[in-house]
Amino acid sequence: MKEGRFLFLAILVSLIAPAATGQDSAEIRRPRVKTAGIQRPKVVRTRTYSPVVQPSSVTVDVLGVAPSAVNGSVAATDPQSLPLAFSITGLPKHGTVSITPDTGAFTFSIAGHTQSTGDLFRVAVSNGSAQSIARVNVKLASDPLLQNQWHIQNVGQDAFASVLPVYGNDMNVAGAWTAGYSGRGIKVGVVDTGLEAAHEDLAANVDIGNSFNFLTGLNDPSPDPTEPGFDHGTAVAGIIGATAFNGKGGRGVAYNSRLRGYNLLSYFSIANMAKSMGSDPISADNDLFNASFGDSAPSLPTFSGAFQAITGTTLELRNGLGAAIVNAAGNDFEDWEYWPGTGLCDNAYWFNVSCGDPANDERRGGYAPIIVGAIDADGKHSSYSNTGSSLWISAPGGEYGLNSDYTPDTNYAPAVVTTSRTGCAHSAFPDPVNPLDSKGANQVCSGLSIHGRHERHKRRNAQCRRCHRNDA
Repeated sequence: MKEGRFLFLAILVSLIAPAATGQDSAEIRRPRVKTAGIQRPKVVRTRTYSPVVQPSSVTVDVLGVAPSAVNGSVAATDPQSLPLAFSITGLPKHGTVSITPDTGAFTFSIAGHTQSTGDLFRVAVSNGSAQSIARVNVKLASDPLLQNQWHIQNVGQDAFASVLPVYGNDMNVAGAWTAGYSGRGIKVGVVDTGLEAAHEDLAANVDIGNSFNFLTGLNDPSPDPTEPGFDHGTAVAGIIGATAFNGKGGRGVAYNSRLRGYNLLSYFSIANMAKSMGSDPISADNDLFNASFGDSAPSLPTFSGAFQAITGTTLELRNGLGAAIVNAAGNDFEDWEYWPGTGLCDNAYWFNVSCGDPANDERRGGYAPIIVGAIDADGKHSSYSNTGSSLWISAPGGEYGLNSDYTPDTNYAPAVVTTSRTGCAHSAFPDPVNPLDSKGANQVCSGLSIHGRHERHKRRNAQCRRCHRNDA
């Protein structure tokens, strides 16, 4: 009975379906919806490219005494040739930087001294859709002891002595250095005890080929390495032309000058003086001579005319332009330097006038030498410096640079910071006399590795005959 019922239903469905659809087929189809004039939007996907940047680096020669700056640019390209925009995103720590937004050209500046050797900043480079970061490294080239050299710029800073310098008493070199006057192309004859040609803060400026050693007959004017002791000529050379921006020691006033050493004071004669001061081809093209020596006799000389002939020759050098002689006034104001305590200067001391006079020395006579007296870091007359009518000018010479934490004394005024012979056995004193001395030129130093370890204070040296502290 059930099977018959299912069969009847199946037949009934088959008869009804064609009539309901109006089709002959038993298949049921869905009608299509017409979409004339209507299109689905297509999704266009584009790839974003970031600008391509390169790291860069610049070097700033830090003047210290005035602002210093360097120009550079960030190298960047865009794969799609889109215009780029540049902006500072990471500021430098020690200096300041500005940038041109549409070119990437920048200027990095630093205001004064720094003990840091480097700096960095970052630049964002954008093409409007993406950006990249460029790193710019800045090398800060300076000299660590420059900020202690009060004779170059005096701001009352630490000069290692107990007494501080008095602001403003200096050589006022900022304007000259800023204008680019650094001694470049100037040849200086250092007529003294010689100079250490291989010194790390002098070597780059030393011209050995036009120097002369009267003890060896060779060109190298360096002191005998087997003989320990302070070398006055090396200190003088550093004041004149210690190398700049090398991260070592201090800086010379004419830091790009060429230094030529003649150790006349190690073997003095009229002939050797002539050879040192322009009467021989080895010294004839010098632009100037520094002669930091004086007479050793406490009496008026008999003028022979020989020395005037030598100094007169310098007036005809350089094709008639002449070469200057800068000569120290001497160290005999309070007492006669090489005969102390003899009473020769009692009357001068009583009346507070100079005992010695540059005119006592025939080598400093005549109108060719420029006689230079010395002043202290407070702008006053240095205790030792000769006075007299033959002085042209006075310049920073300082005192002894002693520090009460290291040695008992009564004169603790600053000395001039300059180069000394390399090593620990070349001090004028057996023990350190200030903090800088304790790290370098003295008998007790060992194993030290700091910048400027061979720098010391120029001060009176009892072993250096005819040497003067107020070296120009």
